[in-house]
Amino acid sequence: MARSLHLLLVTLSVVLLLSGPAAAQGFGSRLLRTFFVFAEQPLSSSVAEANGWSRLSSTCDPDVGYAYAQSPSGPTSLSPVTLYYTAAGQLSGFGVRVSGKIEQNLVNHGFWRRVAGQSDTYDIYIRTRDAKFMCSGAKSLDVIGDRLEINSFFTVPLNQSVAVKQGWAPGNCIGRMGIHHSFDLAAFGGNSWNASTLVPVQPMYDAQRHTINAILFNMPHAEYTEPIGMFEGPFTNGLFCKNWCADSGCTFDIGFHLWSTMHFHFVDPSTISCTGSPCVL
Repeated sequence: MARSLHLLLVTLSVVLLLSGPAAAQGFGSRLLRTFFVFAEQPLSSSVAEANGWSRLSSTCDPDVGYAYAQSPSGPTSLSPVTLYYTAAGQLSGFGVRVSGKIEQNLVNHGFWRRVAGQSDTYDIYIRTRDAKFMCSGAKSLDVIGDRLEINSFFTVPLNQSVAVKQGWAPGNCIGRMGIHHSFDLAAFGGNSWNASTLVPVQPMYDAQRHTINAILFNMPHAEYTEPIGMFEGPFTNGLFCKNWCADSGCTFDIGFHLWSTMHFHFVDPSTISCTGSPCVL
């Protein structure tokens, strides 16, 4: 009897340990915006509201929850970030709004969504939780989520080996970022250096742990950059190509133009390793 009770208590302890907060981190525990700035983004709707973010609609979107922006009218050129939260108040996604030329092929494939009533203005977001959490009021144990899905349909793998198997081409490892990967709609596992087929989200993985550290949104035009706006850049083709290895042959087929990016980190940038990466910037 005593032995049976002891085994039961041990089993319960293990279950509680595995289901507790320490074990329920998903793929990260932070959301930091813009490289070098690393601005902490609120992980709950209550903290967002306390810091001046505004809910944009009283209606819950079953795909991604409630949208919040730093302006009551929505994201702007200077404050382009949208954060999303579930009905229970947990972070459920994040995204950006851009104003400028976007490749029509990427719009056709659903990566950029044209904003109604606005010329050359587009949204993109990444969902971090299952749709069942969005409007139900249920809570997840994961701090920021357990998935990364571009506009709720295109999966970004959380593990580097899975990413490579699914066609994401590895590139340069950059300090405090990780090994960059890219997905080309016209060159599975490779690159055609065509801006119209480059998926506008690039994940970065730790060279030692092979887990995801961050993602960046990319767009082939100049946006308002820090310290005036929130984007990084602007980058020439040559500078943007630093995301790939020096021998990759990186170039782009649309002539001279400028790129903008915005990074979002899920871990402390100082913990990211490039040790063992085939190429390091």
